[in-house]
Amino acid sequence: MGEYKVGQVLYLIGAKTTKIIPIQVIEEVVRTTIDGSDKTYTIQLPDKEKTTSDISAIKGMLFESPDDVSKYMLKNATDAITQMVEMAIALSDTAFENSVTKEKNIINDLSLIKGVQREDDDDIIKVDIGDGKVASMNVKNLKKLEA
Repeated sequence: MGEYKVGQVLYLIGAKTTKIIPIQVIEEVVRTTIDGSDKTYTIQLPDKEKTTSDISAIKGMLFESPDDVSKYMLKNATDAITQMVEMAIALSDTAFENSVTKEKNIINDLSLIKGVQREDDDDIIKVDIGDGKVASMNVKNLKKLEA
């Protein structure tokens, strides 16, 4: 537990919610015993009843400034988003790994498909698309898609 001043406003993120609740330190008690001294703080909640509690009974994380809360929450959000993106990438690698391999094989095996004529000397592929129409594609342009 940190050191606080009477009158100081702290910002609480509850353990069960992402709500930010301001609380105020209203009392500092120093107990000195033979074993040493111990500080405790009483805080007040912003409800109508002005509920008070010992700061050690508060469940959640305390921050001394709105800026600290903001930095903490932004870091958590960024980390969560990064993790979701990494999981999506891993899933796509697993689920679609054959698709990438198939695309590479299609480019390499185009000459085996009926209706496709590959001219090795100029890298042009002619594809019969029906109705007497022939499409021409440059293999070098298709290989750029692999990268």
